[in-house]
Amino acid sequence: MARGSTSRQGRPARSEALSSAQSIAEVAHATQKRRDGQPYMTHIREVVDGVDSPEAKMVAYLHDTMEDGGITSEQMRARGIPERVIEAVNALTRPPPSEQRMTYQEYIEQIVKPNELARQVKISDLRSNLKNNDNAGQVKRYERALKTLLEA
Repeated sequence: MARGSTSRQGRPARSEALSSAQSIAEVAHATQKRRDGQPYMTHIREVVDGVDSPEAKMVAYLHDTMEDGGITSEQMRARGIPERVIEAVNALTRPPPSEQRMTYQEYIEQIVKPNELARQVKISDLRSNLKNNDNAGQVKRYERALKTLLEA
């Protein structure tokens, strides 16, 4: 399909949806910084680079937009993001701590691992988050989660 064309279902073509995902992420994370002071989009791009398919790249761009950027499923849908991608982003979005009903490891095993797109992106996300991380508790939690997801 040519750039700018639509699919048979009337949705934007995949490349247009990928551009939309990137744009949504850039706006949602525009003012955010990583713990090392780098722009948050540095992390997002690293996660995107760690996955292969266009759908996985869309999920990677969007993986923190709901939790950290206030973006909704409806806003993604309105921008032409495919439903399968939105479902994976939802799987990667944890509720606020006061609403969490499972441990981080249970979330990894029960919510992320069964969704293949979410699993691929979370592996890339964890690898990015483990780089230069001096928080021993986070490192232990992330390494355990990564091991679980790689066993899929």
